[in-house]
Amino acid sequence: MTYKIGLLEADQEQVRWMENVLNRYQQNCPEFAYTMQHYSCGRDLLAHYEQDFDLLILGGELPDMTGVEAARRIRRTDRSGMIVFVTGQTQYTVEGYEVQAFDYIVKPVSYERLLARLERAFRALARCSSGLVLNIRTRREHLRLTSDMIDYIEIFNHDLLIHTDNGVIRQWDSLSKYEALLE
Repeated sequence: MTYKIGLLEADQEQVRWMENVLNRYQQNCPEFAYTMQHYSCGRDLLAHYEQDFDLLILGGELPDMTGVEAARRIRRTDRSGMIVFVTGQTQYTVEGYEVQAFDYIVKPVSYERLLARLERAFRALARCSSGLVLNIRTRREHLRLTSDMIDYIEIFNHDLLIHTDNGVIRQWDSLSKYEALLE
């Protein structure tokens, strides 16, 4: 499987270091393949975000916003994408987990330690990749949910209500469509 990774990092030296870590991991793990898209500011990531990254690696301090702020905006539409923070900013640790970050890695970090944490993320992604991902359009937004995020679906006043841990999503669609997808 080829993983699509988004990297949000302003420091070019850190970008090269992360590419080196991923390339070394790929050499040691032949079944691992990846593509990476780099963004140097949150505005660029958000403008081009299409909810198709398997993993987002976010730095803490960027020219236009913090990595946590970028994650908050992403979580408005994509609740299932995996986010890992790699930053020297410890003050955002709690907020990082509030946006359901998979991990929060504080720099400086050794190659071996970072590799172990990323390997854990890739193992989790491999387990999740067998699950179903639903792309849901509402009147105001486009959401991506994994099937395990859905508690139940019901019809109410001609609207489809998708109940999740994060609330209810209202959509105009057919229940039979989701029944077929989730079987």
